[in-house]
Order: sequence, then structure tokens, then C-alpha cells
Amino acid sequence: MGADALTSRFVAEHENMEPIYMMGFDVWHGGAARDAYLRGCRSSPKYSQGRWFVLQSGSEPCSSMIVYQQGFALPPGCLGIGSIATQPIHRKQGLATRMIDEFLQRPMSRAAPAIYLHSDIDVRFYQRHGFEAVGTTRGPSTAMVRLAAHSTSQHRQQCIDYF
Repeated sequence: MGADALTSRFVAEHENMEPIYMMGFDVWHGGAARDAYLRGCRSSPKYSQGRWFVLQSGSEPCSSMIVYQQGFALPPGCLGIGSIATQPIHRKQGLATRMIDEFLQRPMSRAAPAIYLHSDIDVRFYQRHGFEAVGTTRGPSTAMVRLAAHSTSQHRQQCIDYF
């Protein structure tokens, strides 16, 4: 797959979400069978509160993440990102990095005083994107924030709910 053939966009509400949900199945299924996992994703209150952002090749989603603009104790104007995943056949090719970089260049990201996430992986991945660890949250997850130049110190200390 050529890197130039990749595009990023927000997913429309009416689209088939199954390929996006299945990106993380091998990690997040928690022992559930495929159909049960998909039912859980479709009925997830957490997933219904955000918008999915994808990096795709043609019409095939390769990497995805959910973007939250409210809820989870997010401060006004701030964003939260989560459920970052890549199709298993496309992992270790830098696609999640490219998707996050493209998202961070969007006007909504540039206008946000802070973008929060909870990392379940080595935090160095997100540090390369300007995030810094601000505490431990649920289980092994580390709360992280990326501050804009126009943010205040309160954004660094803000405690956000796990999403």
C-alpha cells in the first residue's frame, strides 16, 4: 500500500462500523465471541458519545480512533481520543502514527487547549506526538495530555474520566 494513497476522515453515522470495531477485536474482545463483541460495540454508550476518525486506503479503513468533544469530565473546548487501533495486517507500518499526526493538524485539534487520552501501551508512542503522562488511571492505563500553546496549567492537572 502506497503512503500517498492514504486519506483520513471522520466516519459518517450511517456507515458500516464493523471493520472499524474489528480492528481491536484481537486485543479488546475479553473472551467474547466475534458476534458478541460486535453487539457490545454497537450498543456501547461510550462509542455513541464520540466520532470515529479513520485512515483509509481507498475505501478500506486501516487505522481508527474515536474522538470525544464532551463528556468524561473533559474541560470545555478540549478533546479526548481513544480506542486507537490498526487492522492486524497493517500493523507496524506507521499507520496509527500517520492517522494521529493528520488528526492533530485538523482545525478542531489545533483549536483545542488540550487533547487527552488513556494509554494502554508504552507511553513513548504518544510522547512522540507531544503527549505527556499526567498520572495513572484505570489498571495499567496512563492518563496523558497534549497541551496547546494557548492552554493553561489547569489543563495539565485536570482529572478526566477513563474513556
